[in-house]
Amino acid sequence: MSEKVAAVKPSFSFSRLAMFSRCGEQYRRRYVENLIIPPSVAQHVGSSVHSSAEHNYRQKKATHKDMPVADIRELAIETFKAGVLSGMVFSREEELIGKGKIINTAEKKVLATAELYGREVAPAIQPVEVERLFELDLGFALLTFKPDLISSEERIHDTKVTNRPIDVARDLQTTLYSSGHNLVFGHWPAGGVCINQLKDLKSGPEHIPHLATKGPADEVVLFARLNAMFAAINAGVFLPCSADSWYCCARWCGYFNSCKFAARSNQ
Repeated sequence: MSEKVAAVKPSFSFSRLAMFSRCGEQYRRRYVENLIIPPSVAQHVGSSVHSSAEHNYRQKKATHKDMPVADIRELAIETFKAGVLSGMVFSREEELIGKGKIINTAEKKVLATAELYGREVAPAIQPVEVERLFELDLGFALLTFKPDLISSEERIHDTKVTNRPIDVARDLQTTLYSSGHNLVFGHWPAGGVCINQLKDLKSGPEHIPHLATKGPADEVVLFARLNAMFAAINAGVFLPCSADSWYCCARWCGYFNSCKFAARSNQ
């Protein structure tokens, strides 16, 4: 008698679903057509600062001391330079300005933002969990996600390098992080959630903390949206984002210049 083989549930990262929620067409190109496009310069800036922050938090978990700010800056810029060598996408506007100038400006942003993180953000946080993998079984699929860290005050922290407005009260990612905490530890995080926004302004980088407390009511909205997204993906429905969306541009989407849905008249 042959043994029945249990069906393997598909696994999705939250970042993958976040891409679907921003633009179904981008999701289709990346995960259905498997067309991988290098990140943009702006994305490399954010990931480089994030990488140096993660490295600092991992060692601080044991030492309870931050790395010197100079070391945080150096790690961030070395990560950025490695990203430049691995490849990145330039918009037409950036190509007109000159790739060398764009990279030079980006390097200055990386150094300034990493220094801001090291001086203002890191000292106030003592991590107890860093990039812990959470896995949520939805029945029909597994959803995986990694909060940046959980601090000693039982607060979930996430670092974002962006100038865009942040509404943490309606942010689904922080709801998911809080829900994962409740699933694993049996209660919602006592310190709530905090998005540490690092903005790049003409006057210099600025740190803006966004605090919120998530609970069961937020979880209801999250799961309703997750169910709708999975239903659309399973049905093969991949709607493009609005043509006037901030996300629909060469700076943030590597598929922009080849997308039939993109308005490129001013790009």
